[in-house]
Amino acid sequence: MAYSAPDAAALKARYPEFGSVADALVTAMLADAFVDVDATWIEGDRARAQIALVAHWLAAEGEPQRSATIAAGGTWNPNSAPMKRRQVGDVMTEFQNASERFGSQSNAAMSKEAYETSPYGREFLKLRARSFPAMIAV
Repeated sequence: MAYSAPDAAALKARYPEFGSVADALVTAMLADAFVDVDATWIEGDRARAQIALVAHWLAAEGEPQRSATIAAGGTWNPNSAPMKRRQVGDVMTEFQNASERFGSQSNAAMSKEAYETSPYGREFLKLRARSFPAMIAV
């Protein structure tokens, strides 16, 4: 099967929950994914891994909720996240940031734990393990 670079329509077909996300955003992220998932991957898994990686990044940025909120005329706070720490006396509240929960898109060597935070990241890890199995030293 010859490799065919995925586009925004391919991502939205595989993951319809991202249907409200702008094609321009998906296309820009796919361009980044083409660098991280290149010709060294198993040809049949390459496009699927690129799509899973972009879906993970989109989820890390709050999609599809972000696009739906903005389309409905609402505002989106990119800093909103689950509470990490709360203290009642003298009031202290600390929230997780997206890179703590999902890793950062700019960090190509993201930890396995960061990928495991989304179903898309777990799919990416599965495909990566097929292309690059662990080596055993004897």
